[in-house]
Amino acid sequence: MVDADGTVVRSQNIVSVTIHGTSDYVITVDPSIDMGSAVPIAVLRGNGAPGAGSPLRGKLFINPSVRPNSFVVSTRVDHDGDAVTDVLMPFNVIVP
Repeated sequence: MVDADGTVVRSQNIVSVTIHGTSDYVITVDPSIDMGSAVPIAVLRGNGAPGAGSPLRGKLFINPSVRPNSFVVSTRVDHDGDAVTDVLMPFNVIVP
């Protein structure tokens, strides 16, 4: 579990989480995990959008990283298809 501010609430095999930019989290995993064959899974916590009852929809993307043993989780808010805004949001992540 990762809070919006990048704080790791609970983890297994996650070495660190660093915020890069306005909505990207660089997740560094234990060196024993082969990121060449691992498939990270991440989901937003709650509805993902800031504010209770918000009609906005949160989106999450997982991308490779140039850093060793790392990948990037990017979070965005969709404004009914009109625009997408970068925003930090809490999420759960596992690296099986």
